[in-house]
Amino acid sequence: MTRRSSTISALATMALATALLLPLSACTASTSPLPAGTQSQEEPTASTDNSADVQAALLEAIPSLQDVTVIRSQSGLSYGQVVEVVRDDAQPFTTEELTEVLRIVWTTVDVEPASISVTLETTASGEKRAVLFDEAADGLGVRWSAFRGGIVVTKGALAQLLGEWSSTS
Repeated sequence: MTRRSSTISALATMALATALLLPLSACTASTSPLPAGTQSQEEPTASTDNSADVQAALLEAIPSLQDVTVIRSQSGLSYGQVVEVVRDDAQPFTTEELTEVLRIVWTTVDVEPASISVTLETTASGEKRAVLFDEAADGLGVRWSAFRGGIVVTKGALAQLLGEWSSTS
């Protein structure tokens, strides 16, 4: 290889590296202050997770619930709520009960969820087993997806069903 072709090769490599890295420079974190009149949105943390408040509100509002577990999940920049409900009878949710579960979670969480996932189990037989409630989900009148024996309702469908998100916390 001649000196001239190695120089051209080196320049081509540098140009390619610059072309590949230049778009990434716009993705770096900025340390400059926010413009006047704007507010920073705090990143939710474990200390701001109010899942215990959601759990208490569900147990208080729906007496047939024996136990409730509420978990905040994260996928990229989005947050979701996973609600696992246990009741002592083997009855599936009614549409009204399912709507109430979704409403309580939607209005009690402190970060707008991208989705709410709900599962229902029973201990009627002495062991926990899933109770399907597709009929109640169909009665919601919005799109939902199956999820581990339960359902997932997205933010758009929740807003259609319950109105725009607003935390009461």
